Amino acid sequence: MTTLTRPDRRWGAAAVLALGVAAALLGAALVWLHQPWLLALALWYVGAWLLWFAAAPRPLRSPLVQQPHTPVARTLLVSFGLALGWGLIEAAIRWAGGEYRLPSAAESADRLLPALVGALLAGVVMNALPEELTLRGAALTILRGRVPGVAAVVLTGAIFGLLHLPSVLATAPDPLTIAWVVGSRAAFGAAWGWATIRCGSVAVGLGLHAGTNLVSVFASNWAIPLTSATWAGPPLLEVTAAAGQLALVWVALRACGVTWRDGRPQRP
Repeated sequence: MTTLTRPDRRWGAAAVLALGVAAALLGAALVWLHQPWLLALALWYVGAWLLWFAAAPRPLRSPLVQQPHTPVARTLLVSFGLALGWGLIEAAIRWAGGEYRLPSAAESADRLLPALVGALLAGVVMNALPEELTLRGAALTILRGRVPGVAAVVLTGAIFGLLHLPSVLATAPDPLTIAWVVGSRAAFGAAWGWATIRCGSVAVGLGLHAGTNLVSVFASNWAIPLTSATWAGPPLLEVTAAAGQLALVWVALRACGVTWRDGRPQRP
């Protein structure tokens, strides 16, 4: 079983960083050219996966589980459940704030199944799962072979934020929204990377990411929007929602057996 700190070939870390920046810039260029920017995400997914096996010989399952310090299945389920709960609370707040209305019975019958299938495919299968395996699995491990853990966490978080640049450019191209989306996603990515190191698996990040995406994509496809806001609502709500997402990492780690001593997390 591959360890989190296994040395990689020297070019591995540089290749990860170059690939992340290149994918973000390619996506931005494709948006500007009105071309399918999802090709940039495909470049990241395939490229990171190839780097994972090129930088050092590895078993196939190791991007998901490297050196588990908590029960992987329980950690994944607890994190997923926490994200679902918080996502429902956030959706209720947005509904109360007038961002969207609930569909009527007739509307719901037509929208429910497509919204659920879309949330599973777009939010989890095509987004949360490959992003966690490539970022918190492959990229974080490759970087930890060459740089300190804190630097690896920050760098993978930054890549995660940059990979959201094409999608926000395509839908909400004002500078403040772009800065907020890229910065907040970088913070989420760093927090999930830190949790990966504490747990020895991507279970916390994958559970939180999948649960959050499932609720948000389902709500956006099922409910009827009343505003044009795609990425950013009222500032106080957005900051509260982001703080809640970061707090979920601590709650998930605590619920899965990671304890704190002298203000520092201890592996079980």
